[in-house]
Amino acid sequence: MKELSRYIRNRSLKKSSESVFEGISKGRKKALENWFNDQWRKINSIVKSLISISEDTDKQLETLNESVLHYDEFLEAFILDSTGKVILSSYAGHTNHDLSSYPNYKKALHNEPYMYGPYCDKATLNLPSKNKHFFDEVTLLFSQPYQADNELRILCIRILNDDMSNVIQDEDTHIYKESGDNYLFMVKNERNIPQGTAISRSRFEDMTFSLGDNLKDGVRTKSWGIVQIKEHTEFEIVFTDPATKQLHPGIQSTIRNGENLDCWPGYPDYRHILVGGKGTQIIPPHSDEIWGMMCEADIAEIYKFSSLRETYSLLIAFISAVAFFANTLLMKHFPALSLTFEIIFIVLLFLLSYITTSRLLVKPINRTTDLLHEIAEGEGNLTKRVSTSSNNEIGELGKWFNKFISNQMNMIKRVGNAVKTTKVTLRRVSSASDKIEAEISNIRDTITTLSNNCVEQNELFLSTQKEVGRIADSFQKNANLNEMISVIQEKTHSTSSTAANAKDLTSEVISSISELEAAMENALTSIGGLSEKSNQITNIVSTITSISNQTNLLALNASIEAARAGDAGKGFAVVADEIKKLSQDTTNATQIISELIGSIQSEIIDTNTNIDIIDEKVKSSVKSTKESTKAVELVIDVSNTISQIMEMMNEQNAVIQDVRQNIYEMAQKSEQAVSIGEDSTRIAEERIERITRQTYKLQRVIEGLHNSSEDLSEIVNSFVVK
Repeated sequence: MKELSRYIRNRSLKKSSESVFEGISKGRKKALENWFNDQWRKINSIVKSLISISEDTDKQLETLNESVLHYDEFLEAFILDSTGKVILSSYAGHTNHDLSSYPNYKKALHNEPYMYGPYCDKATLNLPSKNKHFFDEVTLLFSQPYQADNELRILCIRILNDDMSNVIQDEDTHIYKESGDNYLFMVKNERNIPQGTAISRSRFEDMTFSLGDNLKDGVRTKSWGIVQIKEHTEFEIVFTDPATKQLHPGIQSTIRNGENLDCWPGYPDYRHILVGGKGTQIIPPHSDEIWGMMCEADIAEIYKFSSLRETYSLLIAFISAVAFFANTLLMKHFPALSLTFEIIFIVLLFLLSYITTSRLLVKPINRTTDLLHEIAEGEGNLTKRVSTSSNNEIGELGKWFNKFISNQMNMIKRVGNAVKTTKVTLRRVSSASDKIEAEISNIRDTITTLSNNCVEQNELFLSTQKEVGRIADSFQKNANLNEMISVIQEKTHSTSSTAANAKDLTSEVISSISELEAAMENALTSIGGLSEKSNQITNIVSTITSISNQTNLLALNASIEAARAGDAGKGFAVVADEIKKLSQDTTNATQIISELIGSIQSEIIDTNTNIDIIDEKVKSSVKSTKESTKAVELVIDVSNTISQIMEMMNEQNAVIQDVRQNIYEMAQKSEQAVSIGEDSTRIAEERIERITRQTYKLQRVIEGLHNSSEDLSEIVNSFVVK
């Protein structure tokens, strides 16, 4: 009957109460959505950092520890591998735990982020509590899959369900302090959790917010015993009416219709006490469950209101009546002092009215004004609240003012969290920028070295071309040797045909052989020079081969450096590939030259040997010709040998010409490569310069953002929010 009498007296509050619960419900639902979105933003930021340092295990572990340190909600941050095993964790004791049976892992195999929970996890109790007032095993597990070096990795974040409950149980959102409660219940899930089961902490779980009955000590009902929990509200309470054993009507209507609003006559809750409020459904991001949220208060408190207008009017009327009767009584006994008594009672009436007005109106308004002034100055303590003990307009003003301050405090907290995230991101971007700058410097040095080597290599090719030209010219200068050999062949043929006249021709043959001997000495001298030049060419080719190997190694290093630089190093990778191709062409050409020079040196050795033989035979022929006509046969042999020498000399000349042509072609390619290399180097240096300028600008932007975040952090820290 108490509820009915209060409703009859304040039935005009029904629409206002409905509006209040609508506002509370929308506000708590929006706050919960913001909370979820904030957690996912933090997680995505961490994932991006982990991808950028995927090759550095120590850096990854540092990032996990840093995230737990900076974000109050994060109890643990850990990474799963493709088998579902914990490979890195901010809490070392959980390393190597197998979580492959968790739905987070199964969702990650399909590249889906997931929020699992609330669920009970004893592993949560192993973690530091971070001085949280509410701390139990009920957990939320967030997971975000990503690729690191073409391997699946899963970032998981462990958060207390109590932290989520704090969002909807924000004390300042409870306009009805005595009985107001906001709670979540299960609507739809695949975990076989019954509908109507509590999945958030009740405001009355313990004595934190209430000095009356609470669920841990036991809530007494009129006829249905005691409602009590063992450890936590979640999963132990099902919101049924004890009289019917069915879900109470507010829960049923919210499940059936998606929402429910009832501020009169209300419905019996799990205590079988009439309550009213607003119910709505919630779908958490990256979850396959549907939850319900109820914002309720007892009907008796909803309509517990005494208008200040009525209270003040009755009080003034009572004071006036007392003063009137007292004045009448005194004037009756002391008529001579009637004027004095009237003045005294007027003054007393004024004083009492002043005191009453000050206590009921002015003092509460002044407290609110002082608090508002403190906050307006920018150094406000947002944890302070005005008194809301009175059930009148001043009390209502205080409640809504406190709710406004609470909203501002939550906004400042969110800004503070955003500043923390910005600072962490700026540090990571700054570190990456420094690394890029260092890599660009290394690439610039490598390009310069490669360019210098190309120029040096081209100079060696030109030198080789000149040496081979000199050798070819020396062969051309010995063309008279062929003529002499032809003359000798003709004369030896004549000697053979006129063997009978050998004595007469002896002197002529000896003379010819003497000329031949002189020519052979000239040939030996030329061949010696040719051998020396061949050795010089061999040394030059060895030098070219060494430089080519070094160039190839430098090109490989440049390719590696360019790969580390990512997109910024693509231009350098092209230059490195061109230089690598040039080095390969050089290696092939030098190998051909080496083979040709080897062939020349072999032919020179054979030529020297044959010339020595010819020399011996010539001397023998001179002696034999003087002694015997058999010298003709020796002359024929000499003629044949000379023919062979001529053929070998022709072959050597052809080989030298081939070498000369190859050297010429190599020199042309070298000049082209040097020209291309110079152009590519110039382009690469221009790109490096542009990247360097952009990196410098990025550093300045980072510094500006860092200064801005410091300023914003200073502003946030000027407010007390804890």
